[in-house]
Amino acid sequence: MTTLDLSILNADEKRRLLTERLNRGRAPRVREFPLSFSQQRLWFLEQLVPGSAAYNVPSAVRIRGALDLEVWRRCCDEIVRRHEVLRTTFAEVDGRPVQRVAVCHEVTEAVVAAIEADPPDLLLSYHPLLFAPTRQVVAGRSPDGRAYRLIRAGVALAVVHTAFDVAPGGAAEALAAALGLERVEGFAALPSADPDGAGGPGYVGRVGHLAEPLSLAEFARTVASALGDPPMRVSPGERMSVDRVAVIPGSGASFIAEAVAAGADVLVTGDVSHHRVVGALDRGMAVIDAGHAPTERPGIEALVDLVATRVETIDLVSLDPTPWR
Repeated sequence: MTTLDLSILNADEKRRLLTERLNRGRAPRVREFPLSFSQQRLWFLEQLVPGSAAYNVPSAVRIRGALDLEVWRRCCDEIVRRHEVLRTTFAEVDGRPVQRVAVCHEVTEAVVAAIEADPPDLLLSYHPLLFAPTRQVVAGRSPDGRAYRLIRAGVALAVVHTAFDVAPGGAAEALAAALGLERVEGFAALPSADPDGAGGPGYVGRVGHLAEPLSLAEFARTVASALGDPPMRVSPGERMSVDRVAVIPGSGASFIAEAVAAGADVLVTGDVSHHRVVGALDRGMAVIDAGHAPTERPGIEALVDLVATRVETIDLVSLDPTPWR
């Protein structure tokens, strides 16, 4: 297998490569990576003598008085919850142990059910599970309830949302690549970021050119085809010519002024309100609202591909979080 040195490619070459990868048929997501040498030793000894306590460090404690077994169980569960090493598990692929990470778009009820049925070591989500501070985690059909179930399953959760949006090769660049944009650069710097050049870290959006100008209607059909034909809303202006396109995955309506300043003919994003579209049209820019999750989906695909180069990956992206039908 040939390894490509990305350091020798310029920005346009990297984007063309990303476009090619996104347009290919998706390969199976399960990739296995070996354990460390120390982990392999312990696993091998377990295969030789299953259930051996050779590496346990026993101690005895005398308890005087009545023992509440339920309290004892909860105490042990809490110790396991606090210390990841006590709940790390290894799957076997072709007789070899591997570490496992599940990737999802959003932590939905269906995702949590899949995790409970086959727990990985880590669940990596694009969307945050908890958007607001919480004082307690209780069972139920809610974000708190899903957090409770992950804790009970002993599965850690990591979230990459905005960090992956702005990253080179992340969600914004993947959306630009899916739409075939060329000469792509970054726009809409996040206040907390330190932009270091066009398309670099810190820019939540990308803006670039089409290979050749299209009418707005033609470009809308291109967007629909690239994103799996989601329900879309297109602002008036079918006769306008589209050359320079701005994209922001997810909810990008608050960056309309930045897209106009970047010289975009049209902004492709999701969750755009009536008044935001009117404001964009007043500034001479069209808007295509292709939906929140659909505009993020190319980035989620890229995230799964990235994780699969590091560890065995369980792809839960097919469990679509879109609440609209």
